[in-house]
Amino acid sequence: MPNVYIRIFPYGSVLYSIRISLTLACPMNLKLYPLDRQICSLHGWTTADLVFLWKEGDPVQVVKNLHLPRFTLEKFLTDYCNSKTNTGEYSCLK
Repeated sequence: MPNVYIRIFPYGSVLYSIRISLTLACPMNLKLYPLDRQICSLHGWTTADLVFLWKEGDPVQVVKNLHLPRFTLEKFLTDYCNSKTNTGEYSCLK
């Protein structure tokens, strides 16, 4: 079943919504390792066109038995970083 929702209102407006799942990468600068912190942000179109939301419960999946030589993933945090500019309001995840 596709993740699409369409609703036509009696007065003629149409609501079209689609759910997308993304697999993303984040370039990292490890010059200050192990005393660094990496922050990955995802920006998109204005909130009139797209709103990013973290999945509830388990928003980030990490491969089991992840092995990165000389690196340890200690924890991760999720947050919103929405912003307003002269060109509009933008949805943002970090």
